[in-house]
Amino acid sequence: MRLYRLFIPMIVSTAALCAGVASAAELCSRASPRAGAEVTHTHGFDFIVDPQPVPNSFTGCQYGWIGDGNAPSAMEKVITAYYVAGRVQWYEARWPDRPLHRCVYEGGVIAPGKSVNASACPVKEADAQVPR
Repeated sequence: MRLYRLFIPMIVSTAALCAGVASAAELCSRASPRAGAEVTHTHGFDFIVDPQPVPNSFTGCQYGWIGDGNAPSAMEKVITAYYVAGRVQWYEARWPDRPLHRCVYEGGVIAPGKSVNASACPVKEADAQVPR
């Protein structure tokens, strides 16, 4: 009976965490860069990271887009990172030439069982920020 009492809270907590990740994904649904976001040319293409830099206590979504910097609304969103209180909770990359990888972090490191294509994910949360 005691084991039953231990496992129920664990199952409920895991379900709540998974639901939190799903709802965060819905929150991070911006389709194009905001007006006035800075365009940089890096790795042979135009790139927008927004917001940049991320404030220390930031809660929200950081995005990365590639494409023609002269037409930001037509750029393709390739990276999304969701932060809570300045810490990356999950990071997702959808590069045109690679499979999707979605990286979920717990305690500052990758949670392979909750991630998609975890082998492509940065192991440490600190390395999971949108590149500049």
